[in-house]
Amino acid sequence: MQIFTLFPSLGLGWVILSIALGIAGSGREVGGILAFILSMLFSPLFGMIIVFDSNKKRVLKFEEKLLERLESSPMHGIQILEEKFKSGFINEEEYKSILKRMGQQ
Repeated sequence: MQIFTLFPSLGLGWVILSIALGIAGSGREVGGILAFILSMLFSPLFGMIIVFDSNKKRVLKFEEKLLERLESSPMHGIQILEEKFKSGFINEEEYKSILKRMGQQ
């Protein structure tokens, strides 16, 4: 804590980055409060790794609905997945991850 008394702007930057990561984490699986707390306790760099490593909530909801649809109509689910990928709703990494999970069922 003594370093923050020597460099007050470092402490202010730490808090501002932690708040920003809390906001970014609110749209992800980790959640905003946990992202903020981890950033404050450890470092904003650690918080950034945790936030951007967790899945987006909207993609998780989409994935759940898609997997439900696959049970009734596998081809229709694959078409929806391809449409979402082409429209930019999901990125290539998410697309491949969902395809992999679809193959496991």
